[in-house]
Amino acid sequence: MEEMRVPNAPLFRDPVHDAPADPMIIWNREERSWWMLYTARRADAESDRYEWLFGTQIGVASSVDGRSWLYRGELDLGIEPGMNTYWAPEVVWEDGVYHMFVTYSRGVSSRWHRDYYMAHLTATNMWEWHFEGFLDVGKPAFDATCQKLVNGNWRLWFRGNRETVCLESTDLYNWERVSCEGVVGPQEGPNVFRWKGAYWMIADTWRGQAVFRSEDATHWERRGLVLDTPGTRPYDQNYGQHAYVLRNADRAFIVYFINPKHNRDEKNGIRIGLEYDERRSLVQIAELECDGETITCDRSKPFDMDLQPEDAIVPVKTMRSIG
Repeated sequence: MEEMRVPNAPLFRDPVHDAPADPMIIWNREERSWWMLYTARRADAESDRYEWLFGTQIGVASSVDGRSWLYRGELDLGIEPGMNTYWAPEVVWEDGVYHMFVTYSRGVSSRWHRDYYMAHLTATNMWEWHFEGFLDVGKPAFDATCQKLVNGNWRLWFRGNRETVCLESTDLYNWERVSCEGVVGPQEGPNVFRWKGAYWMIADTWRGQAVFRSEDATHWERRGLVLDTPGTRPYDQNYGQHAYVLRNADRAFIVYFINPKHNRDEKNGIRIGLEYDERRSLVQIAELECDGETITCDRSKPFDMDLQPEDAIVPVKTMRSIG
């Protein structure tokens, strides 16, 4: 019997700052490898308050199979001079161009604030990014997810002022606000994908990932919770935070970060004055299962994984057109 190809657990640790967060994975067509982009939180920073969560860059790791990852450094996004803050990258590819939507804030703050903007950047090789501008959606705007609809339009969801906001575009440059019904309750970090004849959204409730289902990407119904109970793998005994779902050959894998020793203050958010062991985080991956009506995840279950190159996969047409 062929040996199971099980991913590393934890999947990835940042060897410099030791606190990767908000991971997402995309196929790099030029390098022909998988790239993980993430918020490089700074567990190693001298910080009495929240400074370690700001001044963060976008970290990069690469992999040929998705099971083990090589740290590659940080992106130089260069929106403006100085030490600034980048959170939660989302990257999609269309017609030879990569489009990044990333949360941006000027400088390094010692407190929580509302000055978060949604920046749009483009690139043709994933290293050299050009700043296209900020989306005209006001502030705060953070934690974007972008999905191409079956009618060819794009939709972008993000966390706004205590709500999930949805925009639609035909070209990824010009956006108009559209309805997003049924996504209610305190949450952040939405991630939208198509699978098994429906659109799905997961969102971080800080006690696991809420699952929503939709037929049209507009009207959503709550369908459960995943990553809300501890796993048994090394460093996987806390809530799974800010997750991304990677579709590959009709399978779905959920990539998330976890603070192994951090107990979040549910009323006030992340506590100030955390020690190094509470600041550090790691990236984990698990496989999702779906019966068409809901999604489940046994994060402790071993699974075989050997990611296929995205541009070598023949699309499976399971969705009807929205029109």
